[in-house]
Amino acid sequence: MKHTLFSLLAVVCLCAACAKADVNGDLDGMWQLTRWTHARTGQVVATNVDAPVYLSFQLTLARFQRTGMPTYHTRFAHEGDRLVIGEIYERPDDSLRTVRESLVPYYGADETGFFAIEHLDGDRLVLKSDSSRQEFRKY
Repeated sequence: MKHTLFSLLAVVCLCAACAKADVNGDLDGMWQLTRWTHARTGQVVATNVDAPVYLSFQLTLARFQRTGMPTYHTRFAHEGDRLVIGEIYERPDDSLRTVRESLVPYYGADETGFFAIEHLDGDRLVLKSDSSRQEFRKY
């Protein structure tokens, strides 16, 4: 009886921990850029060969990482079909960065800190802003 009760309690705790860790559904995890195009013209800005870009999401934290560029950390909110970017730091002990100086030139965000989620499933993510459309694969 003790073993059964202990096993049941362990399963309940594990399920509760998984539910907390998966608050963003398919968005959680690491994503690699496959194609970045200009939103209005459709012209290719970059591919994963030109400028490897990685986005990581877990709970309310996001990391924007690009080879040869600063890595930025931020809090975010996943609100239906959009991402809302919060305060941005280059390092945890660093001062705040603005969206204009950090995410606009290197990651294609618009100046308001929003990305529209055009498509999201377990394998593919498409983000869109006023100036760019970015396609990612789960990494």
